[in-house]
Amino acid sequence: MKLSYLRMLAYTLIAVGLINWDYQRGKPGVITHSLIIILPGVVLLLSTFINPLRRLVTLRGYAILWLGIALVTLAYAFLN
Repeated sequence: MKLSYLRMLAYTLIAVGLINWDYQRGKPGVITHSLIIILPGVVLLLSTFINPLRRLVTLRGYAILWLGIALVTLAYAFLN
């Protein structure tokens, strides 16, 4: 999988987490809920810039794993 796709997926997670934080500002626990969405995006984004991890995340199995993590996280964001 191309790094640009993984980076866009990471940016999407970060953006959705920040939007969730803004829209649910008054609810208790919003920081925790938003960080559950943001942190996987930050980890994925950083792993696309670090050389040893960059080779690892472009492998098909890891890319599918990250896609699964992203889909579960996005579903959590929209259902939360």
